[in-house]
Amino acid sequence: MSLFIALEFTAALVIRTLIAQPFTIPSGAMMPTLEVGDYAVAVKFPYGYSNFSLPLGNLLPEFTYAKASAKRGDVVIFRLPTDTSVDYVMRVVGLPGDAVQIKGGITYLNGVALKREALGKYQGVDPAYRDAALFREFLPDGTSYTILESMDDAAGDETEMFTVPPSHYFVMGDNRDNSNDSRFSVGFVPEPNVVAKPVVAITWPGGRFTMRDIR
Repeated sequence: MSLFIALEFTAALVIRTLIAQPFTIPSGAMMPTLEVGDYAVAVKFPYGYSNFSLPLGNLLPEFTYAKASAKRGDVVIFRLPTDTSVDYVMRVVGLPGDAVQIKGGITYLNGVALKREALGKYQGVDPAYRDAALFREFLPDGTSYTILESMDDAAGDETEMFTVPPSHYFVMGDNRDNSNDSRFSVGFVPEPNVVAKPVVAITWPGGRFTMRDIR
């Protein structure tokens, strides 16, 4: 029996380390894509591996194996650069070499404003955001996703020009007025800190089980 338990534990550890891992969403920074309390199932292999892919990886020597680059628009789970024991989830907006700036609440990528389409009002689970506006934002390659704007003249609506350094990413939360991201103390995210790609969100709004793709 003890051998069977040990094998089960080893298999679970291998799956969690190399294949997939569940994460709980504790904040509203990625609303409406991810709501507070969602469970996000993230796969580990799309971006390769680093010491941060392992349990207590922040205490291990730095290494990478088969690392692959994220794309603009990807939702990624990464280790916070200022405290690598903490996991964050954000969307990649800027790649190495990109220039990113927010002016009047609009994101400019390499000097060009990202197109937006109004989608009406937020209809999610958090009643505090009922008056917030939803927009579909489009990247230059046509990739699109939904963002949330809850106020005018928010702290992140006017920024300096950020030039993304080599092997780093500029990330933002989809809840643009309530997200500590690369505009603020998170800063640029080093490529080895990116550990997983969330693909499915699971929640129980009103006691009902729902599952949706993360885009």
